[in-house]
Amino acid sequence: MSSISQLSSAYNAILSTNTLKKNTAAQIPSTDADATVAKTREKDAAAATAADNKPTLTVALFPDMYNSRVMAAVDTNGDQKISKEEYSAQIRASGGSQSRADAMYKKMDKDSDGTVSAQEFTDSIASPFAKDGYAQKIAQLIEQIQGGQSTAPFSGTVLDADGKVSQANSDQILRNMVQEFPGNI
Repeated sequence: MSSISQLSSAYNAILSTNTLKKNTAAQIPSTDADATVAKTREKDAAAATAADNKPTLTVALFPDMYNSRVMAAVDTNGDQKISKEEYSAQIRASGGSQSRADAMYKKMDKDSDGTVSAQEFTDSIASPFAKDGYAQKIAQLIEQIQGGQSTAPFSGTVLDADGKVSQANSDQILRNMVQEFPGNI
């Protein structure tokens, strides 16, 4: 072994030993005050770890979840806005005309900025939760689920030719939500 290699190895060994001593010394308090600080740091680290591992809870209302799912079915590019093309595609796929789709879109665009925001869109769709008999409807959907009816997430054309969510599509969305979030009923 060359003398340069030996010196390099010796130097690295000294550095490693000094680093080990420093790290060990940092963990061993020298006074009562140091011991208190060390214990506080340990508690803070433990609390931070516990906070990182805690489950998070997001509050969501069933009607908001419903509106979000209808929105997602129409908002095909996921930008949280309904473009004229996205809306028209839904209406035309259900047998409506382009001129009818344009007129309904313009009516939904309350601030006339050329796009329909998520809020403007959800304000325009009828809520199945505002109807009389909502509790009976949910009970019926639970029976359908227990009877084997599909609870798959909705996809495809959700709006009818009048820009409303059809009863069959609404029921499919609700069945999926009841299945997925039974505690929210």
